[in-house]
Amino acid sequence: MTSPDGLHMPGSEDNFGQNYSWHGPRIAPRVTVMDELEQELKKLIVESLRLEDIQAQDIDSQATLFGGALGLTSIDALELAMVLSKKYGVVLDPDNEQNKAAFQSVRALAEFVSAERKPALG
Repeated sequence: MTSPDGLHMPGSEDNFGQNYSWHGPRIAPRVTVMDELEQELKKLIVESLRLEDIQAQDIDSQATLFGGALGLTSIDALELAMVLSKKYGVVLDPDNEQNKAAFQSVRALAEFVSAERKPALG
């Protein structure tokens, strides 16, 4: 459908069946491998640490994991390190200064796992 001045109307289709809005063709957001890993890690955090009042999709990938809204403790870090080691074959020592950076956020954890990942052990 076009307007009287020949412009496409919102939600109209062109001659090739393309859906248009005022902002151009509708394009689905691109999901990257890193996005998928972040979502997988969020789910793993919620499930392995038994976070009852938190959904994986509610966790901000850039938010601080420890001392922030999630309320994770050093015991949680140890448990999470064991789960990540078993699932991804990575060695994470929360007391190691280099590894502390990996525990800063889900995004940092995903970058670490992506770089250090070995075939899953279980």
